[in-house]
Amino acid sequence: MNLNIKSLTSVFEKTNTSYKYLLFYSLIKIIKEKKTSEITFQEILSMVCKLAWFPVFQFKLKFRKQDQIKSLLDEIFYDCKDSIKKNNPTSKILKEIDEEINKSLNNQKNYKKLDDIFFKYVLHRLIRPFYLPLKGVGESGPGGLPEVENKIFNSVENFEKYKPLYFIKKENKKIIIHKEWMEYINNHYIFLELWIVNEWSKYMSLENPSYSNLTMKLKYPDPKRESLTSARNFWNKIIYKEDVKCIFSNRKLHINKFHIDHYICWNYLGHDEIWNLIPVIEEINMQKSDKIPKDEFIKKFVSLKKYSLEKVNAKDRYVETHQNFVGTNVHSLNFEEKYFKKMSDLSNLAKGQQFDEWSFDDYRN
Repeated sequence: MNLNIKSLTSVFEKTNTSYKYLLFYSLIKIIKEKKTSEITFQEILSMVCKLAWFPVFQFKLKFRKQDQIKSLLDEIFYDCKDSIKKNNPTSKILKEIDEEINKSLNNQKNYKKLDDIFFKYVLHRLIRPFYLPLKGVGESGPGGLPEVENKIFNSVENFEKYKPLYFIKKENKKIIIHKEWMEYINNHYIFLELWIVNEWSKYMSLENPSYSNLTMKLKYPDPKRESLTSARNFWNKIIYKEDVKCIFSNRKLHINKFHIDHYICWNYLGHDEIWNLIPVIEEINMQKSDKIPKDEFIKKFVSLKKYSLEKVNAKDRYVETHQNFVGTNVHSLNFEEKYFKKMSDLSNLAKGQQFDEWSFDDYRN
């Protein structure tokens, strides 16, 4: 196998939109899932929407002014229900997102909005570095890319000679992945996914400098991600023996009749780390959704977490995880103070990214 890896790595050297990242990520994901060398334009656009869905809707990431992907998705999916734009990516939610995307792309008007971006320009630009005759050729003007692209890209001889990622069959609205790249992508998918997500995150970090865990917000979620079962079991054991109250409503919690809540919403953090999880009344969790609690609740949050840490063995992983996050021993005099500061900083960062502030209407001291 003699592939031009150098050309692949140069693809993202000069880019000012998310389009090439989304296109390449879509291709390797489709190849991995379907094990097929023929990919239709419809399949590509469907995967592009899936990969952009979480950065746009759940995580509310900012895109550069010239990057139209967010405005396009906002427009195309304006009427779809809020639950699949906000809720955590369970298998059920991912299925509903798939259905919504496929339904919307069957609308020719919606399809054309994305087609105009990805198949008029980006599809060619992604493989341009592989074709040596195109070196130095301008994007426009006399002798520019529009004048020579058909001669270069439509040649089967050039396809076998230069071995780009794919051959474009525009009249059939599909691409053919080069057989050697098919093998390479299938054998190195994990590495390639990490690479493309890292490259995309470097681009996105310029518009989202205060966002934590940015790569995990761009990586397509695994429906088998860690569930909240262990956290629920942990709190069930405490609630069985002790009186534990919801920090928002001040109402007593009962075994198996509470939700595990991400204090700083999952939509901002993008993970289920235990130091951010607490038990709350079910309806509170539904009401709070992807909002950030007012600062008045942080002290109560930290107090409840400190209380829970005193109920387990000092060598328990639960304690270790909290200590690693806070940066000090749970028995240190400044543990709660530092915990408060960490949560306060995260809260302010999230609100700075336009996550709404929230307060329980019936909250009582």
